[in-house]
Amino acid sequence: MKTSKKLFLLVFIFSTFNCASVKAPKNWLSEPEKISEDVYGAWITLRLEDTPEGEYQFIGGEFLGYEESNVYILKLDGLSIIKVNDIKKAIIDLYQRETNTLTGWWVGMTLSTASHGWLLALTAPIWVISGIINSAIASHSGRYAQDFPDSGWFEKMNNFSRFPGGLPKEVDLNTLKPKPYSNE
Repeated sequence: MKTSKKLFLLVFIFSTFNCASVKAPKNWLSEPEKISEDVYGAWITLRLEDTPEGEYQFIGGEFLGYEESNVYILKLDGLSIIKVNDIKKAIIDLYQRETNTLTGWWVGMTLSTASHGWLLALTAPIWVISGIINSAIASHSGRYAQDFPDSGWFEKMNNFSRFPGGLPKEVDLNTLKPKPYSNE
C-alpha cells in the first residue's frame, strides 16, 4: 500500500473515532460561551450494574443534585433517584464540544501537505499527530468522569447540578420539566 493511502487511512480512522461520546440528546448541551446563562444542571450519565448478558446499563439526564448518598436525575421521562453505591461510573458533561470543526481543520491541513513535495514526509505526520492530540484534548474538555464515584466526588460535582445549594424542600421534584431542546 502506498504511503499516501496509509496516511489517508490513518487520518480517516482517527477523525472518525477521536472524540469521547456524549450520551446527551443532540442540541441538549449548551455551547461553552452560554454555559453561565443556562439555569439547568449539567447532563449526567451513570453506568449501573451490568446486565447478565454483559451489557452496560446506562441512565442519563439532567443532574438535579446530590443528597444523602442519592443522586437525583431528571430524565426525559421523569425523575430517578440512584444510590451512590449502585453506580459503577459517572460522567458529567457541561457543554457541547465542537470537535468536528477541529477535526475538519486538521484533516484538511494534513491533506494540504500533498503540495509540500518531499517535505510531506515531515509535515503530514506533524499535522496528524498534533491533530489527534488536540482533538482528544478538546473531546474531553468540560467533562468529568469517575469510576466507582463516592459521596465525596458527588459533593464536589454538585456545583454542576440544577440545585448546587441543595435540593429545595418546597419543590416537588416530580413536577420539574426537562430542559427543552430541539432534536435537529
